Amino acid sequence: RSADRGHRVTRGAVIASTVNGPIRLSVAKLTADSRATTVNGQLELGLAADLDADLDASVVNGVVDVDANLPLMKTESTRQRVAGRLNKGGPRIVAQATNGRVRVQSGKLEPRVPAPRRDRRGARRP
Repeated sequence: RSADRGHRVTRGAVIASTVNGPIRLSVAKLTADSRATTVNGQLELGLAADLDADLDASVVNGVVDVDANLPLMKTESTRQRVAGRLNKGGPRIVAQATNGRVRVQSGKLEPRVPAPRRDRRGARRP
């Protein structure tokens, strides 16, 4: 586990889903097909530059944004779906959002700094 409560996967499969909230995954290596789905929330994937995998990222209401530095040979590329082969290809990564954005970047995701907590009047709380 990293400080931002995300996970770095070193082997096996990842199955992650949520109804209301984001999913953030950094993936170094996979040995089995994996899936991440969210209904209302953003999905962020940080994929190692040397990862061998097949990617299928899609949204219903939103946009799929793929980092130009990701070594992805695209087989399909629209605003709502990006599919293709990373490096030599390998286990399938499916990333789906119903209402939200799917963002795929090269490398590990940076930790998120939480927004300051505020009371009902808008003043910062400790």
